[in-house]
Amino acid sequence: MRQIEAGLRFSGEAQDGTAQLIRKDEQMEVVRSGTRHGHTYRLLSYSKGRKKTLEPFMIEMDKAGDVYPRFRHEGTEFIYMLSGSMEYRFGETTYLLEPGDALTFSAHIEHGPQRLMNDRIKFLSIIFYDENIDI
Repeated sequence: MRQIEAGLRFSGEAQDGTAQLIRKDEQMEVVRSGTRHGHTYRLLSYSKGRKKTLEPFMIEMDKAGDVYPRFRHEGTEFIYMLSGSMEYRFGETTYLLEPGDALTFSAHIEHGPQRLMNDRIKFLSIIFYDENIDI
C-alpha cells in the first residue's frame, strides 16, 4: 500500500484513525441482483470485520440488459451520476438523473433504475447503514 504523508503536523494531532486505499486493479467486482442482467457492480471499499456502516459501489449498466431490478434494504442510499442519464424510481416517484446529479433516499422504500436514456451509464451508489449490521 502506498501512502503519501502530509508535510505539516499540528502538535497533539491524534494518530489513531484508519484509512483504506483500494487501487483500481484491487477493487472487487461483486454479484448483486442486477449482475445476471449484465450490470457491473464494483465494490470500492469494504470492512474486514463482521459489521459494516457503508457500502460504496461503482455501477455500470447498458441498455442491452434491458431489465432493471428493484431493491429494498436497510439504511440510506446516495447516488451520484457520473456518465449517461437514467430515470430512477423511488416509490411512486421517478427522477431524471444526469451527470453531476445526486439523489439521497431512504432505502427501505422500493427503488431502482426505471429507464436508461443512453446506451451506457455509470454512477456511484453508496449505502449508509443506520446502525452497524451483521454481514
